[in-house]
Amino acid sequence: TSVPGNPGSITPIDPVTGTLGPVISVGNGPVKLAISDNRQFLYVGLDGEASVQRIDLATQTAGLKFSLGSDPSIGPFFVEDMEVLPGSPQSIAVSRKYNNVSPRHAGVAVYDNGVQRLATTLGHTGSNVIEFSALSSRLYGYNQETTEFGYRRMTVDASGVTVLDVFDSFMGDLISGFGVDI
Repeated sequence: TSVPGNPGSITPIDPVTGTLGPVISVGNGPVKLAISDNRQFLYVGLDGEASVQRIDLATQTAGLKFSLGSDPSIGPFFVEDMEVLPGSPQSIAVSRKYNNVSPRHAGVAVYDNGVQRLATTLGHTGSNVIEFSALSSRLYGYNQETTEFGYRRMTVDASGVTVLDVFDSFMGDLISGFGVDI
């Protein structure tokens, strides 16, 4: 679980016994968590720093911390949602957002050990929430912020992430609603 603050912290909880593990200090304002499928890393979105911090779960220590970048006129990117690429514990896809701007969506990007891949999706209307299929090459996203309510299939490759197609509210009701997650 994440505990807000500056610094914030992460506390492991054994799901069977409910026993708390040692507190792990992280950066300012932990809000989103994503774990690699091999349980090697836990990624923590830091809302107070517009960054992501990686925790090594074997040693239970905070490690790599990296910024998500920024827009020169709007400001820094923050984590709205994030997922670790299946089979690639060092890589994450991040649905980025702006704080205090509407719409807040700032595109989806993939980062390898903190380095952003070149291709990102567009901002403004896009995938506020994301989820991988079993393959690291297929990412799904949903726009829960505007009435477009678009469900997106995205392709992830060495160059980054691109939108393959969009099923939106004008085509029917695949998914619909503000605040909906997938």
